Amino acid sequence: MLFETPRLRAVLLTESTAEQLSLYYTRNDEHLQPWEPLRPSGYHSLDAWTKRRREFEDEHNKEISLRILALFPNQDEIVGACNFTNIARGPFQACNLGYSISKEHTGKGLMTEFVEGAINYVFKELDLHRVMANYMPGNTRSARVLEKLGFNKEGVAKSYLKIAGKWQDHVLTAKINPHHKPGTRSYQHRHSQQLIGEAMFDHVVFGVSDYALSKAFYLQALEVLNVQIVTENDTGIELSTDGKSSLCLVKTEEKPAHLHLAFRANTRQQVDVFYKDALKAGGTSNGAPGLRPKYSNNYYAAFVVDPDGHNVEMVCHEPE
Repeated sequence: MLFETPRLRAVLLTESTAEQLSLYYTRNDEHLQPWEPLRPSGYHSLDAWTKRRREFEDEHNKEISLRILALFPNQDEIVGACNFTNIARGPFQACNLGYSISKEHTGKGLMTEFVEGAINYVFKELDLHRVMANYMPGNTRSARVLEKLGFNKEGVAKSYLKIAGKWQDHVLTAKINPHHKPGTRSYQHRHSQQLIGEAMFDHVVFGVSDYALSKAFYLQALEVLNVQIVTENDTGIELSTDGKSSLCLVKTEEKPAHLHLAFRANTRQQVDVFYKDALKAGGTSNGAPGLRPKYSNNYYAAFVVDPDGHNVEMVCHEPE
């Protein structure tokens, strides 16, 4: 999970969400058609979205785009989508914004809530200077969303995009990041999606006495790191965030010796989300999120005891 809003949770497009995204666009095809380019037959099929998901993941790793999905808490159905594309660095430090919401959830303020959270995330984590969003003059709903979010009109582009088979004028708007810090390191350097890219370990293996409970605990507690199941068989399960380093839980009848596992986060918000999710998954607090200056000035961490008594930590070394 990337972030939360009062009514939604935001996640990246992953292999597990590709099917839901295919259903989202198929279900809302007629609703979204007036605002999108003509799509060929099969464009929103599961096979197409599975392939597209890999392409978008590659774009994300190259810091070209960021595609975020909105879901209700404890539900898998996609409510909306928010795409930051054409990310440019150098002297520009900007990107384009596009978004959509399911027809059944229009008129509830969810689009504004979700896009506001996504922009705040992008401004803070990517540290972009400018987000640009354009809409057709007849799209009054989109115009209201952008106005509420503080986007400023910058002009009208004639015959700008071919939408629904016709060239359409678009109103150009943009929002400036008031907290942009010139000269800061890029998002990819500071916040790689592959969070264990510099990890010391290839894999960590330990036994768990209650396999089902421990599996559920680590999947929920590490969701903020986009953890995925690599393999699972009769002996246990292998989890990974990058397909390289892995955490393996092995079934055992013995109560294993306690371990201290520290997972690296790229933002303090991820530490906060980890702590909240780990407690929901049945963990016990062993230290709420906060700075631990006795370790280092920017040592921001939280600690939770898992079902077998292991001390699980998530730490961010980046300044706020």
